[in-house]
Amino acid sequence: QAITLGLTGKNKRSFRFGTKTAKVKLTLNRAATITAVLKRGKKTVKTVVKAGLVGSNTVSVKLPKKAGKYSLRVTAAATGVTSASKTITLTIKAKPKA
Repeated sequence: QAITLGLTGKNKRSFRFGTKTAKVKLTLNRAATITAVLKRGKKTVKTVVKAGLVGSNTVSVKLPKKAGKYSLRVTAAATGVTSASKTITLTIKAKPKA
């Protein structure tokens, strides 16, 4: 049986400059390893790996200090079943001028 990965709640997509972390809430129908990869273009900026349980889970990703658009791909994988993934776009706004 395949894993079902659902993003839950209102996952914030836009962040002010200086925000430290982005939290992604998700649900799983079975225990799996959750991998979150933050990319800017083709460059991987940050990778987080966490054990996920059945039901609600939260993954925290430390945000870079550079403003711009990033993609966050969240993948859930377990042995012997098809993995599931979702991608969301995150925006870090530029530092306000003094």
